[in-house]
Amino acid sequence: MLVINSCKDDVIIYITDLDSLSNRSKNAIQRVGIKTLNKLVENQDFFTANLSGIGNGILNEIKQVIEHSDEIIKTYNIKREKILLLCDDMKDIPIELFKFNSRAYNVLRKRGIYTIDKMIQLSKHDIEQFSIGPAGSEQIIEVINGIIENGIDYILSHDNSDLPIDGQIKIYNIKREKILLLCDDVKDMPIELFKFNSRAYNVLRKRGIYTIDKMLQLSKHDIEQFSIGPVGSKQIIEAINGIIENGIDYIPCHDNSDVHTDGQEKKGMDFFVINRLTEEFKVSISQISIWIGIPKQKLLNLCKKKDYRRQNSWTKNTINEYEKSIIQKLIEDKVYDYKGTEFVAYCINNQKDNIIFVFVYENKIKCYFLNELDEGLQNALKHANYDRFTISEQNGDSNGEVINILRKPYFFPNDLYKFSKNANKRKMSNDEYSIFISGYHLGDSRSVRDDRIISFMEE
Repeated sequence: MLVINSCKDDVIIYITDLDSLSNRSKNAIQRVGIKTLNKLVENQDFFTANLSGIGNGILNEIKQVIEHSDEIIKTYNIKREKILLLCDDMKDIPIELFKFNSRAYNVLRKRGIYTIDKMIQLSKHDIEQFSIGPAGSEQIIEVINGIIENGIDYILSHDNSDLPIDGQIKIYNIKREKILLLCDDVKDMPIELFKFNSRAYNVLRKRGIYTIDKMLQLSKHDIEQFSIGPVGSKQIIEAINGIIENGIDYIPCHDNSDVHTDGQEKKGMDFFVINRLTEEFKVSISQISIWIGIPKQKLLNLCKKKDYRRQNSWTKNTINEYEKSIIQKLIEDKVYDYKGTEFVAYCINNQKDNIIFVFVYENKIKCYFLNELDEGLQNALKHANYDRFTISEQNGDSNGEVINILRKPYFFPNDLYKFSKNANKRKMSNDEYSIFISGYHLGDSRSVRDDRIISFMEE
């Protein structure tokens, strides 16, 4: 006799849904009136005997299922949980997104199944009971399996232009959420990673779209308005859809190995500055390789060898008025990068006392350290704390006020959670970080503040 753990009574798994059984085994089980896994386990003794008409191969299959019934149930429950999670995304998306035959549509609608969230909860057993026919059943099962396996990507890969407006809006919102998440992964990756035609490149750059994260946010309507032509439009749309469907792996040579392989000949390399950027300013080699336009590994090899035939100074340049105006704009807007038609500019600090501005032109790179700027710009940058604050700090995440307690000033952050998070990033205690940000020790919210004492006394 087979010894197994008992199946859970609240789980109903039909024999027809057991992928581990062949059709012959399923038929043999159902011929004796057993329709579910639970009943199969309860009647396991029946299949230990040498039954006429049932070969050893079928019996072994059945025994294997019985022995592993708990595992099957566990797997089934995991699948169910996944389906229920997917239902939130699929809610209100009509089944018409998929090209089923008319018989399948009619039967599904007759059963009250109008949306995909309802459809993916159907089991193979349910579908077979609908009497849709083998073609319709196969279509529905294939779609359900595709959604379970690939999630929302399976939905986004299908044309939704024929759907009602509500369905299109639902898919659009899902698509937007995914794009925004993807933008973090592809930030600063140049559009040149894709082999667009020259017309497409020129128009994208003219519109200020130099990186893939910006390109991802273009709609089909936006692209068609660019007047790129059918070939260029198709190239860009295919690239965007490919990234949305497959993620970063869709991007060819996303390690930057195929970008501007001749870029180093144009821009050259300043090994001294590159070293300072990586050591003092914590800039990644990947980022620098994008600026220069050569593969990351090639840059590492050149830096290791210090091939001074490729040396080209990025500093000791005279800053022009336009570059000055861009730095002023960064300060006014409280941002750290600028993407224009002539160059891309980056403000990078060491979070202590120094800044470097990197201007990446098509054929050169120019860098300015803080002490190389005129006195007016230096004072403006220091006043705005650009030499030491992160973007998060610049945007006010560590703001607060100085309040006296027993005539001694203390700093009280507006948002202690964000304040502590920034402190952790700098590997400081909250009190050390308070002194760094404000010059004062961190106040204790439990202490009685002088202004409240004064207010109380006046009352």
